[in-house]
Amino acid sequence: MTLLKDVRGPWRIIQQGGTVLDVNVFNQDKEGFIDGTIKHGNNTVTIEDARVSQTQITFRAPWSSHSKGRYTGNFDLQGHIQGITFDELNTGVQATWATPDKLFGDVDF
Repeated sequence: MTLLKDVRGPWRIIQQGGTVLDVNVFNQDKEGFIDGTIKHGNNTVTIEDARVSQTQITFRAPWSSHSKGRYTGNFDLQGHIQGITFDELNTGVQATWATPDKLFGDVDF
């Protein structure tokens, strides 16, 4: 049995500066690998290199050939995520992010 945070379904990221991103996780397995999409405006991409544990989530959003956002976040005691993102192709571009409207519970596989 593996205890992980359950990130399946739709949820929203609020990025520093007010950018809103819509995430939808379609699948999560017992190893913590996740499949889903992330949307910004009219641009929806499939998340890559995505994994969740009991304490952390990380994934890549390939926004374009010139921008690959890496998102890493930690779950707080209430189940919200707070994290940081940076562009893997330009690591000087960074922003904080959070999921203030969503509480993530546990799932036991």
